Amino acid sequence: MRVPAASDGSVWARLPHELGDAVRPRIPEIARACVDAIAAEVPEYSVSFGPGPARVAAIEQTRRGIERDIDRVGTPAMWQADRLAEFRGHGRAAFHNGLSRESVQAAVRVSSRVTWRWIADIAREAGLSGDVLYGAAEGMFADVETSMAAVAEGYSAAEAAVSGTGERHRRVLRALLGGRTPAEVDGLVAASGLPVPSRVAAVAFRAL
Repeated sequence: MRVPAASDGSVWARLPHELGDAVRPRIPEIARACVDAIAAEVPEYSVSFGPGPARVAAIEQTRRGIERDIDRVGTPAMWQADRLAEFRGHGRAAFHNGLSRESVQAAVRVSSRVTWRWIADIAREAGLSGDVLYGAAEGMFADVETSMAAVAEGYSAAEAAVSGTGERHRRVLRALLGGRTPAEVDGLVAASGLPVPSRVAAVAFRAL
């Protein structure tokens, strides 16, 4: 499934610059709150987002993402291909780290919910109107949909890549064990795109 290149950036573009000005100084706090909430609510992240380098990296990554979103406030609709590419990367990383697709999508939902609550509180403190709050909510919900679709796409791509590599290895192994000629094996290896080692070792086991 291919997600759109951008969510409705025009929603953010219609919001006043005052919202971005009010939120921007609080972004580091929001990022920490997002990571804390994910660690508390998504069991698969509870250990990795505990004290340590992974937590620090997650906070920084979240901070950059929120900052990029706030940069859209009051500006013409921005191309979001890089933003969605980042979420596809989250999906791929989740697969390779042994996390479930559901857990990384849950993390996106939790982070978006926490971010929205902070933005709403900051907007009220700044005396911004209900229309601004409504617009921010509309932009957040649109972003959640596209972000979760991008995460799923990245996760599926990583899953398919691993599955495809495993199948290519199995075909070559069957050829080696099935009495194929060296030329046939060479052709199969070349077609598979698998690297050819300079040395191999054979291991034999006695049947019990």
